[in-house]
Amino acid sequence: MRKRFIGGARLFKIICGIVAAGFISAALPPICLAESTGDYAMAVFGKDATELYNMTERVGPESMAARDVIDGKECIVGSEVGNTPDKRGLFFQFTVDRNVMHNLPNGTPIEVTVEYYDGVGGSFVIDYDSYNSTGDYPNLNSTETVYRTGTNRWKTHTFYIDDHRMSKENNTIKTDFRLGMYGVKMGMSLGGVLDIAFASVKVEYADFKQILKSEIKTDKIGNIFDADENVRIKHSLKNKSEKNVTATLDYKLYDSNEYIKEEHFEKAEFSAKQEKTTELELNNMNKFDIYRLECILTEWYSDNPNDKRIHTYTAAITRAMLPQSGNPDFGTCQQIANGRGEAEDVGASMKSAGLTILRDDVVWERFDTEAEKAKNLPILKNRITTLKNNGVDYLALLWNNSKKPMSDGGNVPSTSDELNEWEEYCRTMARELKGYTGYFEIWNEYNLSLFNTTSQPPETYVELLKRAYGAIKAENPNAVIIGATPSEIDLTFLENIFKLGALDYMDAVGIHPYDWSGQFRESRYVNKMKSAQELMDKYGRRLPIWNTELGFGTCLSDSRYGHTRVEQCAAIVRAWILNKANGLADKWIYYMYTDMDNPTDGESCFGMVNRWSNEKLTDYGAKESFLAVSAMNSMVGADAEVADSFENYTAREYAVNFYNSSMQKNVLVMESYDKSVQMSFYLGCNEVDLLDMYGNKMATISSQNGVYSFNVGMVPMYAVGKFNAFEKAENTEGVNADAIEKTCVASDIVKFDFTYSGDEALMIDAEPEDGIEVIQNNGFKNGAAELVLSVAPGISGKRKMKITVKNSDGVIRYCAEYGLNISDPIEMTITNEEDENGGNNHHKVRVSIKNVTQSKRLGGEVFVSAPEDVAAVNTNRRFYDLDIGKECVFVFNLPMRVVQNTVDLNVTVKLNGGGEYTSTKYLDFATAAYADKKPKIDGVVEIGEWRGSWIGCYEKKDVKENPLWKGPEDQSFSATMMWDEENFYFLAMVTDDVYSMNITPYTPDRMWQGDNIQFSIDDRLEINPVDAGVINELSIGKLNGFGDICYRHSSYYGLPVAQIVENMDICIKRYEGYTVYEIAAPWSEILQPGFVPSTDRTYRFSVMINENDGTGRKGWMEYNSGIGASKQVDLFGTLKLYK
Repeated sequence: MRKRFIGGARLFKIICGIVAAGFISAALPPICLAESTGDYAMAVFGKDATELYNMTERVGPESMAARDVIDGKECIVGSEVGNTPDKRGLFFQFTVDRNVMHNLPNGTPIEVTVEYYDGVGGSFVIDYDSYNSTGDYPNLNSTETVYRTGTNRWKTHTFYIDDHRMSKENNTIKTDFRLGMYGVKMGMSLGGVLDIAFASVKVEYADFKQILKSEIKTDKIGNIFDADENVRIKHSLKNKSEKNVTATLDYKLYDSNEYIKEEHFEKAEFSAKQEKTTELELNNMNKFDIYRLECILTEWYSDNPNDKRIHTYTAAITRAMLPQSGNPDFGTCQQIANGRGEAEDVGASMKSAGLTILRDDVVWERFDTEAEKAKNLPILKNRITTLKNNGVDYLALLWNNSKKPMSDGGNVPSTSDELNEWEEYCRTMARELKGYTGYFEIWNEYNLSLFNTTSQPPETYVELLKRAYGAIKAENPNAVIIGATPSEIDLTFLENIFKLGALDYMDAVGIHPYDWSGQFRESRYVNKMKSAQELMDKYGRRLPIWNTELGFGTCLSDSRYGHTRVEQCAAIVRAWILNKANGLADKWIYYMYTDMDNPTDGESCFGMVNRWSNEKLTDYGAKESFLAVSAMNSMVGADAEVADSFENYTAREYAVNFYNSSMQKNVLVMESYDKSVQMSFYLGCNEVDLLDMYGNKMATISSQNGVYSFNVGMVPMYAVGKFNAFEKAENTEGVNADAIEKTCVASDIVKFDFTYSGDEALMIDAEPEDGIEVIQNNGFKNGAAELVLSVAPGISGKRKMKITVKNSDGVIRYCAEYGLNISDPIEMTITNEEDENGGNNHHKVRVSIKNVTQSKRLGGEVFVSAPEDVAAVNTNRRFYDLDIGKECVFVFNLPMRVVQNTVDLNVTVKLNGGGEYTSTKYLDFATAAYADKKPKIDGVVEIGEWRGSWIGCYEKKDVKENPLWKGPEDQSFSATMMWDEENFYFLAMVTDDVYSMNITPYTPDRMWQGDNIQFSIDDRLEINPVDAGVINELSIGKLNGFGDICYRHSSYYGLPVAQIVENMDICIKRYEGYTVYEIAAPWSEILQPGFVPSTDRTYRFSVMINENDGTGRKGWMEYNSGIGASKQVDLFGTLKLYK
C-alpha cells in the first residue's frame, strides 16, 4: 500500500485553520490524513501541493488550476482559462490505488465526498468509470449536478455511486473519476463559472441506501400509452445483498389533480441476490392525462425486522391522444450528436407524438480528417437510418463551432483557403448522406456573436452559403438547402443578405422567431413573419420559410422564458394555428424535444418530454406539452387544412376552423390569452363535441339554432363537428356568466351569476374539484341562476369546476370549465418613486394593497420589515374596512443618504384576525444628470464640478468572494455619473486600505485581478438568452508602462474586443486611503457608433470594484450583478438619464 502522510507541523496548521473557521461540527468534520485500515482514498488540496492517500491525481498544467487559501482553508481552484481543446483546466482527475478499489462488481456502493467553497454561481459534477454509458462515451457515467448557492461558506456534498467499475483502462477518460466544471451530462458549469474551489475529495465504501434495486417500467418509451392500449407495469426488484430480505409494496395511482385512481398492495420475500418482477395492470386511466404511480417500498433484512427502511419510487404513466399519422410540417431539435439521447428512443418518442423531422448538429470538426470521417460517418448514418425507421426525417445542421478555429481566431471561414475547406466539407456530407437525407441547414444564428465570434460581415455568410449550395447541389440536385437562420426575426440581417443575392443560394429561408419577453406575442410574430415574406418579394423571390428553431421554456426563475407548463401548451397551439391561418412558415422545428439537466436553467426547460436520462423523473416521460401537441397533431395536423379563422389581435382572441379530411369533420381551435371570454359562433349544425386541450371529450352540445357559445381562456379547446357555416355570432339565446374565473381565498364564499334568455327550462350541474363545495344551486328562475361555492380552509392554487347546463330531457346546451384562483387575501405591489430631476438623494417607495377576496372586508397594518435602517425611519401604517376589490396606497421613505446603496426591501402586511404576508423588491438608484458643463478629467474633484445623485457600496451584502472583508474602511466606493450627447461621464471614489496591481501576467487583459473598476451599460430592451452572456464589459485601471487605460473585454455590438480602448479620457489618482477614478467615455465606445442617448427610457447598468491587497485578487464589491460571478446582462440593474 502506498501511503502519503502529512507532517506534524503541516497537520497542526490544517487543524488550527479548521478550528479557527468554526468547521469542526457534525455537518463538516475535520479533515486529516492518518493511519487507517486502508479502505478509503483521499486527496487534500494544499496551497503548494496535494496530500494524497491511496490515490493519484492529474490536474493538468499548473497554469490550468490555481492554489489558494479561502476563508482559512487551503484549496485548489478550477481554471478560468480552462476551455482548451482537451478541457484540462475543467477537471481534476483521480485514480484509486488498485489494492483499495479495483474491478468492483456492479452494484457495489461507494461514496465520494467533495469539500467545496459555496460561492456565487457555477456547478460541478463527477464523471466516472461505469458499467453504464452516456451517449457516445462508453463506460462513462455522471453523478447528479451540484449547484453553488452563494452562501460563501465551505460545504461538503456526498455522491452515492453504485455502478462504478474502478477499471480505468477501458473507459473514455482513462481514469477512475474526474471532478469537474464540465460533465458529459451537465455540460459546462452553470453560467460558465469555472473558478470553483475544492479542499478535499474522499472515496470510501458505503452501505446500501436501498437493499432492493428497483425499476418501474413499461414496454412503452416514456410510459406513454394511446387511448385504447392496456397499461401494464413491470416492477423489477433485485436483492443487492447476501442476506434474505422482506419487503412490502404499497402502490397508489394518482391523476394530475392528485386524486387516487386505484391502489394495490403486495408482500415479497427475497433470498440473497434474488431478482423478482411484479406486474400490475392499471384499469382506471380513463382520461388523457399524466398519472403518477407511487410505490412505497418498505424493506428489511428478514432477521432484523426492527430495522425497516422506507423508500418511495414514482413513475409517470401517460395516456395521450396519439396521432395515427405524422405531421409532415412539425418536427423538433434534439442534439443526439452531442449525447442528448439515443436515436432509437428519441425517434420512437417523436413518432408517438406525430413529429416527423429531427434537426441535429453535423459539425465540421467531427468530419475534418479521414480518421474522423471513418469514425463518425458510420455513427451518423446509423442514427439517420434509425430515425427514418421511426418515420422521422433528418435535418443536418452544417456549421462549425469554436473547436475548429479559423485564422482570425473565430469560428467562421472567411479566407479563400478556409472557404475551400468549408466547401469540401459540405460536398462530402452531401455525397455521404445521399439516400439518407436531403435536408441541409447552413450555419446557426450567424447574426449572433456567440456563433459568429469575430463578427464577420453579411458578405462572408453569403459566400459560405453560396459555396455550400453549389457543393451540395452538385452531389444531390434534389437536396433542400435552408439558409439565413437568424436568431429572432432579424429583418435587418435578412435584408442585408437578400440584397447580396442570398435567395439564389437556398431553397427555404430559415428563421428562429423567438420571443424573449416571457410570453409569445402572436401579433408581433405574425407581423414580423409577414415582413420577412415582403422582404423576399422585394428582392424577387419568395421562398418557403422554415422555423428551424422556435420553442417556449418552462423555467419560471428566468423571466425571459417564464412560461408555466400550461402556458407552454397554449403557446405551442396558438403559434401553430396562427401560423397555418396566415400561411407563414411551411415547417416548424420545435426547440427542443427533451428537457435537459437543470430545472432552474432556462435553456434546459424547453422540452415536450423529460430528459433522456433523469434519476428523479421518467426518461422521456411526457410533459403537459406532449399531450397538447399529440392532440393537436391528431386533430389539426397531417390531414387538416384551414377553412376560416377569427383573429382579434387587440383582445388576443383567436378561433381557427380546420377541416380534417380523415375525420371528415371540422375542428375549431379556440384560445384567448389575456383573459377568459365567451365566444359565440354560428356553425349551422345540430351538435358538436367539446374537447379539452388533451383531447378529452367534455360533452356533446346540442343547439336549436346552430349557434354555440364557448368559454375560452388561455388553455386551448376544440369543438368538433360537421359545420355548415362559420360566423361570429352574438349569444342572444345562450347561457352567460358574470365571470369565467374568480380570485378568492381559503375559507371564502364565491358566487357565480348565470343568465339565460331562451325559453327552455334549464338545470345546472356543477362538478367542482376537491376543496370546493356547492352550497347553493337552485337552477334557472326567470332567466337567472346563482351558484354559490364554499372554499375549504387551508387550500391554495387553482381549482376547476365543470359546469354543464341541460334541459329537462338531459340534452346538453352548454358546457364549460370555470376556475377559482385561490390566493393570498391581498395583492401587494411595490414600486420605486423615481426623482424627476435625478438630483435628490431622498427616495420613496409606493406600496399598493388590494383586497382580492370575494366575501371579506380587510383591515390590518403594513410596515417595512427589512432592512433595519429603512424600517427605522418609517412607522407602521394601518388600513380599515378595505372593501372587496378595492386597494389602498402607502408611501414609505428610504433614509436620506448622500450615497445610496441598493436595497432589498421587505414590506409586510399583518391582517386583523391572522395572516402575515411579505413581499420583496430589489431597488437600485443609478441615475446620470445632464452635463451642462463637461467635467475636467484630472483626478481632482472640484466642488460643483459633478452634479447629480451618488450611488455606492459599503455593506457586507455588496461583497462577493471576499469573506475576510473588514468593513467600509477595507473597501467601499461611491460614484456619480453625468452624460451629454457625446459622452458618459463617471466618477468613482474608492476607499481601499491597500492599493495594489500585483497581477500575473502584468497585462491589460488581467487588470481585473488587481484594484480596478469594471462596468457595463446595455440598451437592449429584450434579452435573447443565447447572447445574454455577451455584455459590453470594460475595465478601468492603472498599469505601469500603459498608463490610465480602459480595456474592452467584450462587446455585444461587435466593437473590437481584447484590446485597449484608445478614444477615452481617463485619470486615476491614488490618495491616502482612497483612489479617484474619472472617466469620459464616448457612447460609441460603450455601445455602438450612432447611439443616441434618451431620457425617455431606462438602460441596464452594473459596476464592480475589484480588490487586491497585494497578495492577489480577493473578490469584489458590486452595485448590481451580471459581471463578476457570471456574465449575464439580465442581472444588471437600471440606469436613468435626466436632463
